[in-house]
Amino acid sequence: MTTKFNGGRAGRQDAATRDRRSRVPQTPVPVAVVVVVVLLLAVLLFGRKLGLPSDLVSLLFDSRSSKVKESDWKVVTPAIGMFAVEMPGEPTLDESFTDANGPRITTRTYSVQVAAEVFLVQYADFRELLHGGDGAAFLNESRESAVRAMQGKLVSEKPVFLESVPGREILVRGTGGTMRARMYLKDTYLYSFQIVSPRGRVTSANAERFFASFKFMSRYDAGAPGWKEFSDPAGRFAVLMPGDPEAIEENIRTRAGDVTLYQFTLRHSSGNEKYYVQYMDYPDLLMQGKTAEQLLKDAGTVDAYNMNGTVVREQALPLEHHAGREVHVENDETAMRIRLYIVDRRLYKAVAMWPKSRAFSPDDERFFASFRLIP
Repeated sequence: MTTKFNGGRAGRQDAATRDRRSRVPQTPVPVAVVVVVVLLLAVLLFGRKLGLPSDLVSLLFDSRSSKVKESDWKVVTPAIGMFAVEMPGEPTLDESFTDANGPRITTRTYSVQVAAEVFLVQYADFRELLHGGDGAAFLNESRESAVRAMQGKLVSEKPVFLESVPGREILVRGTGGTMRARMYLKDTYLYSFQIVSPRGRVTSANAERFFASFKFMSRYDAGAPGWKEFSDPAGRFAVLMPGDPEAIEENIRTRAGDVTLYQFTLRHSSGNEKYYVQYMDYPDLLMQGKTAEQLLKDAGTVDAYNMNGTVVREQALPLEHHAGREVHVENDETAMRIRLYIVDRRLYKAVAMWPKSRAFSPDDERFFASFRLIP
């Protein structure tokens, strides 16, 4: 039997088939697919501009923005006996007031926002509520308040100590993000410093530096350039000021006789801001029939009258065991905060004035909180 080999003819047929296939037109990608791909890219890259909650560009931008330069870190030292902490920027200071079962509690909050992260330090004096009570129970209630404020749930909690002061570190996840906080109860003060992030970024290098920098101050550390303590032995007081004040004496004629007013004034910044401390000794006749609270209220209205202003807020604010009062006064251009104290027959008045174009500042708080009596 003879076998015929047909490889050459088959090869020619395969080549022809390939040639015909090469001339068949390719099916185009459907237009709908292209549109979908373009829309997906637009959503990913520019979602926020299209009204969506996030996009890749914004996430990348936020990530870059969260980096803090070394020069941006600021040391915050509010006052004598308080604390020091590093914050990634110049903080703003806010005050809130809460009437808790009678006494009014003033909470002061320093805050800085870096991209989506918010750094907060809060402190308040709860001496009117503690009365030697259980500190652990008070920290428990503070933890629950933090969880309620975040509208979330407690994820973790552990005890922490700073210079033998007991505290708690908590992690809370809420509807608006994640909060990591440390809380300490020192004497009658509750300190709470927190980081709140909508994306849960609460363990970053910025966060660790912020938490590690917090420390208690037994007395004011002169970290603010130019600030120093001024004391008047005759007036038996001391206060921090950003320079040396000018001393003046003024005789005031009253129905009980002449009274000497002593004043120590420091003007700073552009000249329309100043701090001053006054004191005077009341004659017995002027004190007769009046309580310390009545004397303080009368004295607080004098400055409002002199500057043609209005008392916008006032509250009791004792100094140690001495009666005291804080008064906020404003006119069209100027804001003034006054703290008054009655010590035996002596009236003390610490005053800060500033233009209404700016808010109450950390420097103002440093001045007020540093005022103290000396033997």
